[in-house]
Amino acid sequence: MKNEEFEKILLEIIKSLEERGYNAYDQLQGYLAKGDSSYITRHNGARDKIETLNKEQIKKYISEQGR
Repeated sequence: MKNEEFEKILLEIIKSLEERGYNAYDQLQGYLAKGDSSYITRHNGARDKIETLNKEQIKKYISEQGR
C-alpha cells in the first residue's frame, strides 16, 4: 500500500475515533499492544479499515507523530 493511501485511511480512522470521543492515539496504542480490534470503533467502518493496514506502518506513523 502506498504511503498516501495508508495515511488517508489512518486519518479517517483517527477522525472516527475522535468523533466518538476517544483519544485516537491511546486507542491505536491499545490496538497495537493487544492486537484487539475492539479498541477501534465501528463508526464509519473504522474497525474494518484498520484491518487493512499494516501494524508496523501504524507504529511508525504514531512514532513520527511523537505519540
